[in-house]
Amino acid sequence: MTQPLKRGKMPWMGRSLLVQAQGRTRTRGNIKVAAILSRPRNIHIGGRPKPSPSSTLFELPPAIIDLDSEDSPHVRPSDFKDELEMWEQWREVPELNNLQGRVANFKVEAEASKTRWEDWPLPGQPRRLTERDILATVFLGTDSPQPATEQSESNGNGQHRLGRLDQPMFGSLSKDFLDSIGIPLRISADNQFTVQVLLSRLAVQSQMPPSPTEDDLCDKFRTSTREASLSFHDLKRMLASLLQTDSGRRVLSRSVGDIIRACAKFCSEPQVSILVLLKQVEFALAARGLPFDMASHSQGTWLKTRLDNIATREIADTPTSRS
Repeated sequence: MTQPLKRGKMPWMGRSLLVQAQGRTRTRGNIKVAAILSRPRNIHIGGRPKPSPSSTLFELPPAIIDLDSEDSPHVRPSDFKDELEMWEQWREVPELNNLQGRVANFKVEAEASKTRWEDWPLPGQPRRLTERDILATVFLGTDSPQPATEQSESNGNGQHRLGRLDQPMFGSLSKDFLDSIGIPLRISADNQFTVQVLLSRLAVQSQMPPSPTEDDLCDKFRTSTREASLSFHDLKRMLASLLQTDSGRRVLSRSVGDIIRACAKFCSEPQVSILVLLKQVEFALAARGLPFDMASHSQGTWLKTRLDNIATREIADTPTSRS
């Protein structure tokens, strides 16, 4: 037999108690007691608390537009005066102004990125995208390592040997380079998304109009290597781009003197990095049966001898060679 519900007040606890007692049955040998405790929340003793100065209060306008009370006797139709007052009060909204400013900046950024994206560089130019760039982005990310510098380490004989190079062979992509080809910072911040965009650009780049003839490409490369603004990083990117195609490799084989003169200008760069760059080009061309004879040029002989001496000294100064 089920007893009726009993509600009792527990003043020492400040809450109501609802107790339901169920009698003993044949199948159940226990008594179930269900208690539901209810207590009003957010009750402040001593009156309503004062709002803190940081609380943002809703500003109620003198006239409220209520579209659901058209037939109510407590409302009146709005007029031009009401619209003018509302416009004077709400014409300057800081949040809306900030949003409009962001939209305007995004539009300018999108137009600039589109212009740089559609400026397709020719083979042999530093802005030319290669498969090496995508691999570098996958394994190294978009944050380019610091430029390799010569670490002065004395070997005990008053001579200084070069420290370890932290920069990859052809370098990784920096965010400045990505921005120069139309990939803004908001995209390059995500490495996975950047790889997808680079793959898309590389696919479109391969469908561009045919590249110039080999003679024109050779002339453009020779002109680029003689520019005063050419950096060692740009030279590496030019060589990496030309090594991707058969015509580019033939251009490099014909431009040994230009490459040597360009490398000789970068005396401030780590000498080992120049040696590695030249050897990389030499091995890549030799694999295709193309010559890259540095000894055929007087400046190339001097540069090769100097770099070989540095490499020999590096090997001799290693702990393994001493033992």
